[in-house]
Amino acid sequence: MALAPPKYVIGFPEDLSIGPLWKLDEERGQACRQKWLMENSNDEVDNFVGHNKLKEAIREIRDIPSHLPIYIWCGDNIEEQCGLRFFLYLLRDQHNEIFLIHTNGQQVIERQWNPNLYEKKRLSVKERLKFLQQWEGLAESTAVLRQWEQQHIQEVSENFYDSLIVKRLKEMHQEQGHVDFIQTGTFLLELLARMDESPNIFYLEYRIRYLIYNGTLALKGIPKSMWDYYVKICQKTSLV
Repeated sequence: MALAPPKYVIGFPEDLSIGPLWKLDEERGQACRQKWLMENSNDEVDNFVGHNKLKEAIREIRDIPSHLPIYIWCGDNIEEQCGLRFFLYLLRDQHNEIFLIHTNGQQVIERQWNPNLYEKKRLSVKERLKFLQQWEGLAESTAVLRQWEQQHIQEVSENFYDSLIVKRLKEMHQEQGHVDFIQTGTFLLELLARMDESPNIFYLEYRIRYLIYNGTLALKGIPKSMWDYYVKICQKTSLV
């Protein structure tokens, strides 16, 4: 709506705030990421379909004709900030004009976005180079979890949310007045509602399953999805 025709929109199917980023523009890097997602993320997306969507999106970005302007929509959140840097890496050899459209804090007028309110900025060569270098740094790391803090991408440890998960589950048990199983999906929505920044819900669910495997949490049901099983603090874990 905010751009004059003709226009073509490319949607990107991956949340790059989680998982490996190494060589993501290449087949081997995509296979590495897909293996990690298959082993850890229970997002209910068919692995074959998800992998092909990623490859198709990368191909579409690379195939943008060099004479067309490119608009990248991006807000102040870790998913889109990682995506921005990856897109610019894919376009590193292209000479298109690239505009960054900042989408935070936009107003809704009569249930429609007002295109005049968007902050649109043409990226300079220097700015593109800065984002490119930042992506190259991310892609060299073995980290699988990233956060957006003070306008910067910060890598954090894989178990960053574990203590918060245990703390909130203990609080919910205390609210119950006893230790009983809580549906995982319900617990995760309650947890997200209390967080300033919303991380990937499937990553949080992965960490819950990890805490089950190491004996911190108990399980009831089959973890086919977050709505199919229940968790509670193991009795050996203190509620204090």
